[in-house]
Amino acid sequence: MLLRVAMAASISALLALSACGEDDFYADMRPACTKAGGKWLGDMEKAGENCGVTYGGKQYFIAVKPDGSVSREDNGGYCKGQAESFREVTIEDKQWAAEEPRTKAESYVFHKDTGVCAKAMVPITGADKKVVDYNRYSTLAEEALCQEPEPARAIRLARKAIAVRDTKTMRSLIRDAESVAKQFKINNAGPYSAAVIPTALKRRCGAGDDSESEPSGNVDCDDFSSQAEATSYLADNPGDSANLDANDDGQACEALP
Repeated sequence: MLLRVAMAASISALLALSACGEDDFYADMRPACTKAGGKWLGDMEKAGENCGVTYGGKQYFIAVKPDGSVSREDNGGYCKGQAESFREVTIEDKQWAAEEPRTKAESYVFHKDTGVCAKAMVPITGADKKVVDYNRYSTLAEEALCQEPEPARAIRLARKAIAVRDTKTMRSLIRDAESVAKQFKINNAGPYSAAVIPTALKRRCGAGDDSESEPSGNVDCDDFSSQAEATSYLADNPGDSANLDANDDGQACEALP
C-alpha cells in the first residue's frame, strides 16, 4: 500500500514538473507572439504553429522567437517549400494547363516586411510560362488526335507546342496526324469507324485496343520539361526501354531541372 502511494506521488511530481516546463515555455511564447503582432491560437505541438496573424483578410501562422521578433528564416524556408509543392501541382501539371489559358498560378509568397508566408496568385512568366504553354498545346494536340480525332487541329496545336519547345514527341504527332488525315481522305469517310482505324491512331492512341498511347522507347529526355515529369513517366512505364534512368537510381533525366 505504501509502495503504491509512493509511486503515485512520484508520477504526480513528474507530471507537475513537465507541465511547469511546458507552461514556462508557452508563457514566453504568448507575449512574444503578441509583440510580433500576432494572436496566440492555443498551445499546439510546435510554437511556430500557435502564433497567427491576419494578412490580406486571411489568417496565417508565423514563427516567432522568445524575444518577440519574427523568425524570418523559419518562415522563409517554410514558404519556399510550400511554393515548390504548389508549383508541382500547377506549373508542371499538363491537364491543369490544358483546361484554359493561364496567366497566373496559385502559390505562396514570403513578405519580408511582416515575415508572413501568404497564399497568392502569382504571374506565370519566363521559364514557367514556356512549361505551361508547351503542356497546354501538347496536351490539347494529343486530345485532338486521339479523342476527336481532328488531325488538322492536332497539327496546328502541335506546331504551337514546337514553337515553344521543339520535341520529338510533337514532331512524331504531326507525322501521325498527317497520316491519319491522308487515310481519311483516301477512305472519303471522315473520322474512322470501328471497322476502319488508321494505323497511326492504333500506335499512338491505342485506338481499338487497350495498349498505351505511345511506346516508352519512342521518347527521350528532350520530351520532358523537368526531372519530376520524366520520373513520373518512368513510374507509369516500368522497364525503361527508353533508357531515361541510365544509372538505375530511380531518377529519370537527371540533367533536367
